[in-house]
Amino acid sequence: MSFFTQFNVLDIGTHSLKFFSLDSGKYNQGYKIRDCFSENVSSGLIGGGFTNPKISDLYKFQNLLEQGFSKVSRFREGFFIAIPDRWVKFQMLETELSDEEIASSEYLLWKLKKKLMPAPLQFDCVVDYQIFSITESNGKKTAKIMAGLIHKDIIEVLSTVFCRLRVEVISFDSSTMGIYNLIEEMHPDMSIDRNLIVCHIGHETTNIKIYVKGLLDYERVIEVGGEYFGKKISELENISYSEALKIKETTKYFPVTGREILSAVMRKGIIEKIFGNWLRELQVTFKFYQDRTRISKLPQIFLSGGSSQFYGLPEFLSEYFETPCTLFNPFRGLPLDKNLSEDILQMGPMFAPSLGILVT
Repeated sequence: MSFFTQFNVLDIGTHSLKFFSLDSGKYNQGYKIRDCFSENVSSGLIGGGFTNPKISDLYKFQNLLEQGFSKVSRFREGFFIAIPDRWVKFQMLETELSDEEIASSEYLLWKLKKKLMPAPLQFDCVVDYQIFSITESNGKKTAKIMAGLIHKDIIEVLSTVFCRLRVEVISFDSSTMGIYNLIEEMHPDMSIDRNLIVCHIGHETTNIKIYVKGLLDYERVIEVGGEYFGKKISELENISYSEALKIKETTKYFPVTGREILSAVMRKGIIEKIFGNWLRELQVTFKFYQDRTRISKLPQIFLSGGSSQFYGLPEFLSEYFETPCTLFNPFRGLPLDKNLSEDILQMGPMFAPSLGILVT
């Protein structure tokens, strides 16, 4: 298991900015977490989707970045910047390519732009791609390519802000793309040559990515996340939103033991009221995928994200969707030179994207 230790990570979310870095352990044995903290983002500061990514107040955003950078223990060779998944559109495609086209990245980018976007958008978007495989038949080569699209304006805005702050950017990446690489590193028996689902539950959205033998096969962003759960809890319990965010971490909404199940009967319907809409969206997403691919059983689900840690949620989803479901906390499987405090350990699912980006 190998990670970049010469770079920092900044994960830009709609609820927080997450800063992360690793050091090599003593005598290069294992790793130690150097930076692992977040700065809260005010509501509405970062938002929009693929067609309208936005930062509503650049002055406030820059000040928030400065506040976070002042706490970073050591600046390395540069920052990997993870951007919100909702800003990025992924496409998987197969296309015939000549040797000359494969060798010319500029020509291939132009060809992908023409293939993936209508003419008005071709000058407005940035495209990046990765060739996963090339097969040859009857003298023709077919490439399987994953392409990511994002509006050029938001990249230019971010680049300008980081330039002002004199922060070197190594690359921009989608927040949750690195999670699969991390799962493959830590659980090769569950991922290599197998299918799996990554369900990243963030503050505003839930990002679903379904992988088939290492390739992204399907993605959907559901507009329900931890913020929605908190508001529903606030309404049902007649408490403030801030109080709801605190009790959602300790209340056993998804009972596991017999005693907990009996106790939950007294609060019948609580799961439906808080999580019903989210579960229906998951069900629609998975049913669509099953119908499209004609599979009867869903692959294993890995949960990540700050709002994935509801007590009993993996067990509940395992039964609900009749497939194994696991809370993915990469900090528990990370080879460390010393034990982590419980506070840092609990942050593993939230910082999974940051650690995933550092996989070499």
